[in-house]
Amino acid sequence: MAARRSAERGLRGTSMRDAGVYRTRIDFRAAPLALGDESEEVPLFSRIDHVGVVAYSIEEANAILGDALGLVIDEPRSKWPEGSYFAPEQTYNFFFNVGEGETQVEVLVPAKDATSGTARFLEKRGPGLHHICYACTDVHVEAERLVAAGLSEIALPRTADGRRTVAFFRPQGNAGILTELVPLRSR
Repeated sequence: MAARRSAERGLRGTSMRDAGVYRTRIDFRAAPLALGDESEEVPLFSRIDHVGVVAYSIEEANAILGDALGLVIDEPRSKWPEGSYFAPEQTYNFFFNVGEGETQVEVLVPAKDATSGTARFLEKRGPGLHHICYACTDVHVEAERLVAAGLSEIALPRTADGRRTVAFFRPQGNAGILTELVPLRSR
């Protein structure tokens, strides 16, 4: 019976409290995304661009990412030491390089008195994983594909011709993961 209920939930998952910590149980076997006819070439993400984490301070995040894990901060992109301010989310953003590859860890630190979704996320859940960002050759095409597959897009401003330059998708119906799409770029 429990397995049937799990299959009916699909990618939505269920949240539970376990010793004061939220965990998500997901059945990835149920309700796979419909990506079209397998004979067609399906556009793919090029790579994971970055993984976003939220923190109360860059010092707290640097103690783990820099000191313990040995990741090196991308000082130009992070506008070190004050951080790159992102006004729509009222956050100071910092980027750490993961090895020799293109993938980074983005640390989002909400500004004092911030009321953004990121600030509410940190207040409710504490520091930790916030989102996964995929790089793709055409954000607009990939976003349309995900919308057609049933993912719920977060409305963001578009270019004058209606194209997306970045896209976010809600965690609900997406394995509980906030997902971002950005253009493929090299560092």
